[in-house]
Amino acid sequence: MKKRLLAIAVSALFCFSFAACGSTSSETSETAASADSGKAGKEIKVKIATNQPGQSWMLLGSTLSEYLKGTMTLSVEPGSTYGNILTTNSNETQFGVTAQTSLGSAMKGIRYYESAGPQENVRFVASIYRHYLRGLTTNPDIKTWDDLKGKSVCFGPAGGESFDYNPLILSYYGLNEGDYEVKVMPFADAIDAMKNGQLDAILNCSPTPYAIFDDLAISDSNAHMIQLSKEAAEKLASEWEGFDYVEFDFDDAWSYEKPFYSPYQQITVIANKDTPDEVVYEFLKCMYDRYDDLCTVLPTMAQIGGPEGYADNPANVPVHPGAEKFYKEVGIME
Repeated sequence: MKKRLLAIAVSALFCFSFAACGSTSSETSETAASADSGKAGKEIKVKIATNQPGQSWMLLGSTLSEYLKGTMTLSVEPGSTYGNILTTNSNETQFGVTAQTSLGSAMKGIRYYESAGPQENVRFVASIYRHYLRGLTTNPDIKTWDDLKGKSVCFGPAGGESFDYNPLILSYYGLNEGDYEVKVMPFADAIDAMKNGQLDAILNCSPTPYAIFDDLAISDSNAHMIQLSKEAAEKLASEWEGFDYVEFDFDDAWSYEKPFYSPYQQITVIANKDTPDEVVYEFLKCMYDRYDDLCTVLPTMAQIGGPEGYADNPANVPVHPGAEKFYKEVGIME
């Protein structure tokens, strides 16, 4: 069965910077929230590391900053997937937004975090929406990932985990380095290359809808997702911390045949372990109480199925005690 997205206007909010995984926040923090910051008369000031102006994580932070006025002062800092874990681990920022696949690696000090070492001071607060790993093409001869042999593919701009997990998936199909050509470029350039017949496929982990990709899908009747086997999706989820998989069942600009299995990672709010429990509790309570409002600002948050979805933690990162207390009070955790 094939589906088409009827409207994608909201997707402009979700043009993320996938290249950001290789940089750290350029901002330094003010004094971290103190352990007695929840006491009467003590003004609570905390920082959250997001991404760049106009992008979704910063939009989330700015929105929460408004909602939390009168409870705490939340300063919204620019950052990146990689850098936000480092600044939250060091308590330069008390909160951060990142991807669970990076978080799983960071906790163990592996892959991109090998030189930095294990980021053991980071704690889980909430997952807010998903990035789905999909192969996209306009070549009608490419139906499954094993059809990528001898083809040109783009994993995105240089750096980032996509240059590790995409080859891993391709290896499940017996394809190794040299069996396909990797073209390194931003996704916007990759779309132009695909339009011009200079690129066969984009392998990406992104939200849906996503304007950068979806404009091409609407204009090209051959645009479709590349079929990934359930076995491959399961294997990736078992081998890479932070990945899970789902049977994809959303309206999407890119057509696909059912059943379609997609690995996904959660975009996750984290906190430093020393961020006071009452501060994390109130932060999460605000997210829970204003879930519907947040879905209006960031529509992809609706895909977690309600505020109960905040507790989804595929990488099994230790939960912050303040978040755990809230989840138990509302019956999400036992």
